[in-house]
Amino acid sequence: MPSARHELLVDFLRDHPRLVPALACRVLGRKYRGRAAVRDAEFSQAVPPQRSADLVLELGPHAPWRGIIVEVQLGCSARKRLGWPLYAAALRARLGGPVLLVVVAPNARVASWARQPISLGQPDSSFVPFGLGPEASPRIPTAAAAARHPSSPCSRPSPTATSPAARASPLPPPVPRSASTPSER
Repeated sequence: MPSARHELLVDFLRDHPRLVPALACRVLGRKYRGRAAVRDAEFSQAVPPQRSADLVLELGPHAPWRGIIVEVQLGCSARKRLGWPLYAAALRARLGGPVLLVVVAPNARVASWARQPISLGQPDSSFVPFGLGPEASPRIPTAAAAARHPSSPCSRPSPTATSPAARASPLPPPVPRSASTPSER
């Protein structure tokens, strides 16, 4: 069962879907200014087990990826890593284009662990998750500076935020989390 801290981070990222693409592009040296929409994070197969990512973002037509899978990791879990290549393959098939799996880890040790290649068994082929650790976040000294920072979710309300102002927005609401309990988190 996910911890409260884990769910808090996932909910924050769901409410600010542009944050992960902005950080990923910043760290990878790519340019992207556009939309990101929260999508269904279920990756069920005809045969169990059911697998669910923490968050799936579908990006606009000018993005370097069609979608981003976001996994929040508070600790190292070899079992969890086994599903990450599946998530990427399933979302790539669903969206018909390139996707990025981003592991958000508030701990540098966990982020480093998450970046390790995952062998798929094919010769000369590994799946390498993209790990975002604390070093990827810009250092902003004050709350006022955070509100002015262009990649800050504080700088402007997200169209998918759950605040009363956002609910009045003409944009569609975010995709709700599945009512089922994921077998792995």
